[in-house]
Amino acid sequence: MMTLIAVCAYAFPDIKIITFEVMSNHLHLLLCGPADEIMAFFAMLKKRLQRYLSLNGTPVGLDRFGCPGLIPVESLESVRNQIVYINKNDNQIEPC
Repeated sequence: MMTLIAVCAYAFPDIKIITFEVMSNHLHLLLCGPADEIMAFFAMLKKRLQRYLSLNGTPVGLDRFGCPGLIPVESLESVRNQIVYINKNDNQIEPC
């Protein structure tokens, strides 16, 4: 997933990744950029993830893997709160 995010970031240079967290069954992204490009970024990420999983013998339906909508973050306090929320999710993963 890290490589896929990097590939998508390269393909969309107008989008800035503020922070992200990859979970076992979902992910959180805090992105800055035009809404239409952010949605295209996510669509590319989903498409490449689907292809990766298929090529590696783990075909999984990603019908439920979607972007429920963009939430505008319009203040510095809100940006800080989102960063804390996203990065705090990392602590909820059980060690292997």
